[in-house]
Amino acid sequence: GDFMDKYPDNIGEKEWLEKIPEDLRRIYARFDYNIVPFLFKEFYEGNDYESIFWIDVSEEKMGTVIADINISRTAKNPGERYDIDLADHPGLSQLLDSQEDVIVFERADNFPVVGNCYIGYVPIFAEGKIRTVIGVVYNWDDIRDAASTSMNKALIISIGSIVVVLG
Repeated sequence: GDFMDKYPDNIGEKEWLEKIPEDLRRIYARFDYNIVPFLFKEFYEGNDYESIFWIDVSEEKMGTVIADINISRTAKNPGERYDIDLADHPGLSQLLDSQEDVIVFERADNFPVVGNCYIGYVPIFAEGKIRTVIGVVYNWDDIRDAASTSMNKALIISIGSIVVVLG
């Protein structure tokens, strides 16, 4: 009770973190950081994602992994790096150039997993600039096949409706 009485403001917000002593900030940061892989795993397991990753996109640490999980069990460990050439990632490049709080998408071959990937990038800001991104990766072939199947069903239903109306 003493901690909550002494620091009752919105837990985790910047103002709250600035009020608590440095040693407690480090403990909170370590706890917050250690829970990320667990949260990613929980989020990942209930969905059809190929991969979810969280990487640094600052110029000096581009591609450094904060958290990573994927279906092929080839995820990188925190601190390892993805070799990212922004020329090969137009969506990510656009996001970093614009510095907007929007989700952007791109297709990528063999990043971060082998295959045709469709990636949504969610920006995370620090000090007014995009510092990291969370990438949610889908298998592009699955999306294309699902869209094709849905389009075919819609076409068949439309043709069937026309035949019934004209018949």
